[in-house]
This record gives sequence, structure tokens and C-alpha cells, in this order.
Amino acid sequence: MVDKADRFMKADPGKSHFFAVGAAHYTGNLAVQDLLTKKGYKITPFFE
Repeated sequence: MVDKADRFMKADPGKSHFFAVGAAHYTGNLAVQDLLTKKGYKITPFFE
């Protein structure tokens, strides 16, 4: 999932991107936000 998101963001680097993922992707050793942060991305949660 992280590699796919990375490809989308690199294809349009000047834009903001929104990805919705299931709760299980936010926990454990492979938490999506941690993996994206390691790739150099800034993660901003959105709650409304």
C-alpha cells in the first residue's frame, strides 16, 4: 500500500493527496504512517 501511495504522490508532487485506509493499517511494525514518514513524507491526519 505504501509503495502504491508513493507512486501516486511522485506522479503529482505539487499536489496534496488524500488516502483512506482501514484501521488495521495504522498499527504494528508496518503502520502506513510510519512507513511513509520513513520515506520522507509529512503525514497530517484529518478528522471531521
